[in-house]
Amino acid sequence: MTRFTVLVGLVALCAGCDSNSGPSCGSGTHLLGEACVADEPATPVDAAPDASAPATERFEIRISETLIDANGHTKREVFVYGVRADGSTATDDVVLGLDRASAGTYLRTTLTLGTLGARTHFIPCSDTAADCLGTATLTLARASAPQVILATRSIQLVQAKHISTAAPCRTGGNILYVDGEGAAYNARVTITQASWQTEAITMNGQLKEIVLRATPLRFIDGRDWSLRIDTYALSTALGNGYYLDAERSHFATTGHPGLDVSGGRGCTAVGSSFEVHDLVVSGDQVTSATVTFEQHCSGVTGVMEGCFHYGP
Repeated sequence: MTRFTVLVGLVALCAGCDSNSGPSCGSGTHLLGEACVADEPATPVDAAPDASAPATERFEIRISETLIDANGHTKREVFVYGVRADGSTATDDVVLGLDRASAGTYLRTTLTLGTLGARTHFIPCSDTAADCLGTATLTLARASAPQVILATRSIQLVQAKHISTAAPCRTGGNILYVDGEGAAYNARVTITQASWQTEAITMNGQLKEIVLRATPLRFIDGRDWSLRIDTYALSTALGNGYYLDAERSHFATTGHPGLDVSGGRGCTAVGSSFEVHDLVVSGDQVTSATVTFEQHCSGVTGVMEGCFHYGP
């Protein structure tokens, strides 16, 4: 009986076998060992793109920071660009808008797109104004169809707690960014091509002053830029943190930090401020530092602000 059972099993396994070539399985099955088993479903292959599907145009808004201190004056760069459905660069006239007017303003609202897009600046509202703080949305539309929104970018306006912004100086390497429009230095400049020098000065074992210098290689960037900050008139050492109500460096009266940002011309700083980030000093040299500043000059309206980064 046992031998008969085994023979029947072998017959079942070899149903449809060819005695000359070995087991052969029917459609929808395959040989596994000595048995025919059902094929597994084929792994689906991604369908090729439908050539008849229409391509779409694409527009985008970018801003240097989306979490913004609402101090009423520090500009953030806004970059916009577009790509047509055929992949070429859009060259439309476009308009920038805001979902609420209380959020701030643009230096320019109408731009013409080009190969490198187009740029302007956003100026936030002041946190002392009603309906300033909170979420706001930047919008982009064609000038010919301003009601049709092509792109948006959400920002968050918060109570101002930082001095100016370090964003323009966070792109790597040595950078000096100065926005002096309407102030003593009536221009805006970003300097990356320059010879750079630093100095760190201690007194009685305390760091009391640092100097960052940039001599631009391009004439249009000005000449002999320097940033000098000190705490000679304070009882504390100079370090990371906020310094408010600063007066001109080396001339500050008791209780005031010193600040002097100069590009070939100086001023008597009053009511100024600066913030020191990531300060590292080795001996009499600065290894790394980022300083943001807002300098008000006596007798001059407006504020000269910006940042100076030295180091990697």
